[in-house]
Amino acid sequence: MARSGWMIFLVPALLGAWGCAPRRAPVKAPLPVRVKAVESRVADESQRYTANLEPLVRVDLAFKVGGYIQELLQVRGHDGRMRAVQDGDPVQKGQVLARIRDADYQVRLAQAKGNVAQAEAAMMAARQDHARATTLRAQQAIPQALMDGAQAKLEGTQGVVDLARALMRQAQLAVEDTALRAPIDGVVLKRLVEVGSLVGPGTGGCVLGDLGSVKAVFGVPDAALSRFPPGAPVPVRVDAVGAAAEGLVTRVSPYADPHSRVFDVEVTVPNADGRLKPGMVANAALPDGEGRAVPRVPLEAVRRPPGAAEGYAVFVVEDTPGGLVARVRTVRIGPVRGGAIEILEGLRDGERVIVSGATLAVDGGAVALIP
Repeated sequence: MARSGWMIFLVPALLGAWGCAPRRAPVKAPLPVRVKAVESRVADESQRYTANLEPLVRVDLAFKVGGYIQELLQVRGHDGRMRAVQDGDPVQKGQVLARIRDADYQVRLAQAKGNVAQAEAAMMAARQDHARATTLRAQQAIPQALMDGAQAKLEGTQGVVDLARALMRQAQLAVEDTALRAPIDGVVLKRLVEVGSLVGPGTGGCVLGDLGSVKAVFGVPDAALSRFPPGAPVPVRVDAVGAAAEGLVTRVSPYADPHSRVFDVEVTVPNADGRLKPGMVANAALPDGEGRAVPRVPLEAVRRPPGAAEGYAVFVVEDTPGGLVARVRTVRIGPVRGGAIEILEGLRDGERVIVSGATLAVDGGAVALIP
């Protein structure tokens, strides 16, 4: 019984002594990270604007008179056959693009010509009567009242002739207006009618454009407007066709758009080969000044400083006697250039920034480099 009691007191003592022995903290493995050395490159100091290309001159042609479309301009297609003019076809000034059936207008013209003939015949008779009355009045053979009547009849008949001739010219113009003619040398941007279509006065027929040059139109904020004076050269590039050219500022809007608060700037670009088409997207660039070397890092290396809601930071790798550690570094960022971002303050060339693993890095934490 005494021996059992002794064991009861001994076991807890031993357990207490074991629990009070110092424990060795587990060693935390270094965080594997991938790094990138900071490199300085010459910054692109040009300001770029996205522009839409428009024809130098755009003409929306509409019919002056109504009727049925009787014919369209016939051109030779790529297969050698004749076909109706269509979008993209070049046309020359004066060519008839579409013609309205003019039978009704020819009838009206014939009626107008008949009215002119009748009026001129009446005019001839009035002149004869006036001449006879003048002779008789000189001989005192008729009273002055008859002479005045002959004079009034002559003047009235002259007015009828003038009116008939004016109506005839109007009828002639109506016949001429049945033909829709190209007012410029250009390209058909859009044909809006077909043979047999019924059109009225003001109905659109074709849209023409002069593509010998094109206009690049883009918006510029008021702070940069002074850098686009009329006549200033502006480089323009159209990536869709790999074309680059230098245009000239030909127009600056005198007022800003009420919603975007930017001013429209128009740059005219030569287009002798016709590669530039209306609706293409172009980039207009204007250098801001001399290029300068600026450190750049990959975008994924930049994040918020730990515990902060604003600002930007990166983790750099430092060599210490105990090994490699991550150090947080607050930076001031610049514009994004492709997949990299410029660092205006906070980094030097050659420093290693953590690219992969930065989300798990802590300031002062051990790291291990991986390829």
